[in-house]
Amino acid sequence: MKTNHALSYIMIGLMAAILMAVPVGSSASAGLAENAAGVWFIGLGDSLTHGAMDGANNILNTENAWLQKTADALSSSLPLQFTQPFYGFREQRLRPFIIPTNLGIDGSDVFSLEGIEYFKRVGSVESYITDAYLCSSQNPREFQDDYDKVMYPINRLAGKSVSQPDAGLTLLASQAIQVMAGYLAPVIPIPD
Repeated sequence: MKTNHALSYIMIGLMAAILMAVPVGSSASAGLAENAAGVWFIGLGDSLTHGAMDGANNILNTENAWLQKTADALSSSLPLQFTQPFYGFREQRLRPFIIPTNLGIDGSDVFSLEGIEYFKRVGSVESYITDAYLCSSQNPREFQDDYDKVMYPINRLAGKSVSQPDAGLTLLASQAIQVMAGYLAPVIPIPD
């Protein structure tokens, strides 16, 4: 299966331009909920983005990750919505129904970030999309890997399995809809 990566990047750019065109203090955003921020700060990447240190993913390391420090610095002058997919010390996802905006996953590379298994890595004739690099779990008890643990429940919001760029586009589209409706919510209800 071939994917059109250029279309994904164009959509991300368009959604970001739309969201940036509505200033937080404008009348168009006057109905925002008290606890909601103006712009979602979304991170895509690997262990550096996720916050893995010393081969461990946990809340202590993620709270001290470069993306968290960047979000903290930016939030002093720009209202942000930034949430981490915190792990406990046994690398289980804490609070799995909170929508993360840090979508970085330990071990990702330029191919797996898009959900693609690189052909040379597995001795195949061509690269292909694989569920191993997508978030596909329908509930937290079904988590199979870090892709499920980090990006859940965004796949539920999207209504399909998602890669990191898919999850980012879903968040941007969700924020655009919420801005147009006059509110933002950092947590979505998950249907049974």
